[in-house]
Amino acid sequence: MPIRALSTKHARALALAACTFGCTPVHAERKTPPVSGAPVLAGVCEASALLVSERAPGVATLTVADDEIDDRLFVFTHDARGVTASGTVAFPSGARVSDIEALAEVGTRFVVVGSHSVSKKGRLAKRARVVELEVTSADGAPPRAAKERDHGAWLALAKGDVQRCGALFVEGARAAMPALCPALGIDVEGAFVDDEGRLWLGLRAPRVERRAVFLRVRDEGPGFDRSAFVDLGGFAVRDLAREGPTLFVLAGPSDDSEQPGRVYAVELARVVAGGRIGAAELPVTVPARAEGLAVTQSRIYVVTDGGRVKNDAAVCAQPSQLVVVPRGK
Repeated sequence: MPIRALSTKHARALALAACTFGCTPVHAERKTPPVSGAPVLAGVCEASALLVSERAPGVATLTVADDEIDDRLFVFTHDARGVTASGTVAFPSGARVSDIEALAEVGTRFVVVGSHSVSKKGRLAKRARVVELEVTSADGAPPRAAKERDHGAWLALAKGDVQRCGALFVEGARAAMPALCPALGIDVEGAFVDDEGRLWLGLRAPRVERRAVFLRVRDEGPGFDRSAFVDLGGFAVRDLAREGPTLFVLAGPSDDSEQPGRVYAVELARVVAGGRIGAAELPVTVPARAEGLAVTQSRIYVVTDGGRVKNDAAVCAQPSQLVVVPRGK
């Protein structure tokens, strides 16, 4: 069934904060220094996706994913005093998502999306999962998995098999097949839900003719049924954020080179229609290693990827940070 219509309200059923002091900065070799003056996100070392709702002028709730943490999301409050940890959203048993790279919000649900990419050991594991978490209820119950999609099985079967892979791309998605099927391996880094309740994924890789690839996930059966190819100046998707009729794209290099990011805006309806389209770059300064994006009517929020100390996942070599800039008219 389609996901229900998008809501602008952020869900509120949160546990007590976890790992608030777990990421103590220590020395590590980094090409990119911390963003001067930007507040850190306590407990988050490798921020990878972001949701934001502004409860009141100047007060926002942030929900942040860390791509090395598969059992919870981190919640913060941002106001004039800075950023403070205010809770976590714990995943129910059996609904964990590895390598979380995208978040979307639909009514009282969070849509949590794994990268769908193969690990360095050649495994998909729980990376190719999409889980919808029902995070609020009348009785204040803990979050529950309202819907799960595990794409690992069909991605594994299709990898290197052009015929099987081709069967995953139907109707309006067939234009993406030639680029994705020779050695199927996709890297998801953004997601949004359209007005019909359909889930779209934005890819970091591969690209098609230097354009970023967007794929609509089929409601019934595995695969995709529509594709769009967006010109981001040669950059790839690093996160997506929908605000009203506009889709915002955090764009960055498809590799791990430490270049400053960019923010683009495109009409949602144009993406949903599919095909090759352009996007407008916004005059926004985005630091290198920007990994999460959220947009409200007044502000643009970006979170950066920090890093963990080698062999100690509980300690940050460099904590993730929050960068907030006014949204131009």
